[in-house]
Amino acid sequence: HHDVTEAMDLGDSKLARAWQTLAIVVIQIPGYWIAAYNIDSIGRKRIQYSGFGILTLLYALLAASYRSIQNSSPLLLLALYAATFLFSNFGPNATTYVIAGEIFPTRMRATCHGLS
Repeated sequence: HHDVTEAMDLGDSKLARAWQTLAIVVIQIPGYWIAAYNIDSIGRKRIQYSGFGILTLLYALLAASYRSIQNSSPLLLLALYAATFLFSNFGPNATTYVIAGEIFPTRMRATCHGLS
């Protein structure tokens, strides 16, 4: 995490760390908004599958070329890192809760959703 946030070049103070954390949180929030807006038109499973697919590609790219990206373009590393949060929230994070909340009968929904 530290390597990625160094690309923001905000320093190493507690305040700088707070700004770095806030920036990462702000980057991930639109993923939920995009999912909420499109969940009925795109579909729950399609959003989940596409989110997992894009995450697979992003993580594979980061795993294969982390050091070279880190050394050559720290901002690209930050952008790829941010994209993993965005697509995690657009895909699996949003749909995991939505699908589980919809598939169980109303009488058992809370219990089954918690167990799933």
